Amino acid sequence: MDGKDKITKPEGQDKSSPEEADRADRKDKTAVPLDSNGKPVKEDDKTKGEKPVEEDRSESAGKPEGGETVSGKSDGEPAQKTESVEPLEEKAEESGKPTEKVEKQVVPEPTAGKTEESEKSEAKPADESEKSEKQQVIPEPVEKKAEELEKPEDAKPPVPSEEKPKKVKPTDEEKKKEVSLAILEDLKKADEHEYDEEDNQNQSIKDELDWIQTESSRIPEGMIKLEAEFEKIITENFDDKLDELPEELKENLTNRQDSLNLCHKMLKRLDRLYPQFKESQEKVEKLPELKKYVWHDEDIRKLTAAELEEKVSVTKKELEAIRDFNYHSIRQKRELYQKQKSYFKKFFKDYFFYVIDGLVDGQNFYEDHLEEWIKKHDEQKAIIQKRYNIYNLLIDAAEKTLADFHIFPIPVKEGDEFDEHAHDPFMTEPDKKLKDNQIKEISKKGYKFVDPDDEKSEIMRSPQVIVVKNTGEVNES
Repeated sequence: MDGKDKITKPEGQDKSSPEEADRADRKDKTAVPLDSNGKPVKEDDKTKGEKPVEEDRSESAGKPEGGETVSGKSDGEPAQKTESVEPLEEKAEESGKPTEKVEKQVVPEPTAGKTEESEKSEAKPADESEKSEKQQVIPEPVEKKAEELEKPEDAKPPVPSEEKPKKVKPTDEEKKKEVSLAILEDLKKADEHEYDEEDNQNQSIKDELDWIQTESSRIPEGMIKLEAEFEKIITENFDDKLDELPEELKENLTNRQDSLNLCHKMLKRLDRLYPQFKESQEKVEKLPELKKYVWHDEDIRKLTAAELEEKVSVTKKELEAIRDFNYHSIRQKRELYQKQKSYFKKFFKDYFFYVIDGLVDGQNFYEDHLEEWIKKHDEQKAIIQKRYNIYNLLIDAAEKTLADFHIFPIPVKEGDEFDEHAHDPFMTEPDKKLKDNQIKEISKKGYKFVDPDDEKSEIMRSPQVIVVKNTGEVNES
């Protein structure tokens, strides 16, 4: 035991010396008595709650009371008791003196027959009981984890994810099959795309070919109709008798009538060209249609890798053959269309326009002598004017037929400015009434083809004109 601590023996034991008793009395006077709940006892209550020391010890052995720590299990066992008394405000207020901390150490009662080893063994359980009692008196604060605080009350617990099945590595046979199937799929997409383009080209050229065939097939019918119109016009206007006219006028009008009959014969001779339009139409009907590859995908996955590789090779060759066939089919239609269109234009440029040229030449000759003939034979003016009008009637009938085939004359007249890009210069002549580079006369009429779909025009023949050229002479205004 440390000598600094004050020792108090329990009541009922013999005091060792008067000095010890005196110290115990002083301690009792300065110590503040505590009740069973650890609170300071007032003056009035001291006598009420006093109990023998031995009884208190038996009842409160091993329990903390008012900050005391007791070692020992029961009466008669050695126990070590340390008491810390805090200054009490209530007692200080009554006495007016500050209280001091008093540490009271209770010396255990000497027990016969107990050795130091037994005391140590009995003291160990007391220490363990003190620890358990301290833990009960001061409970540790429960701290919630941040995850629990942030977690909403109605949050559902996470569902454990299902384990994914392990992927089975494909065999070499399966890999080869997949490669072949992918190639076939690519070939199919490419074939569908190429066939769509071929079909569009084929349909477009067929429409153009059908149109030119339709227009060409109408040419014989249109020419036959025009022949009948020519014959009617000539017959109706040649009913007068030329024998009664003066000899000079009779000769001039007879020559004009022969030129008109010649134009009529030229129109009739065009019938030898009609069979060519019929032959070209028969060629169109014999042209082959496009081929389309038929894909059979139903049982393709049942084939082995080797069979699929063989199918890929065969399919490539078949598709290549179809592409080649369709290409030549479209090419044949396009070439036939170009021939038909070229022959369509050729018929009018090289044959029919010559009929009109003959009429225009006769009309120009007639115009050059019309005033002279009327001046000499004024009494025959009606006959002279009637014969001249025949040219206008025939030219109008011919150009009306051309309009049915979308061919129209290029507008040009005398006095227009010569344009080297639009006009074909035939010759130059002086004319005092006109200025240089003006058109004096139209020797051949020009024509253009106008597409009925997009209304684009194409020059079939430029107008042939005579241009004014006055060398050193002043033109009359």
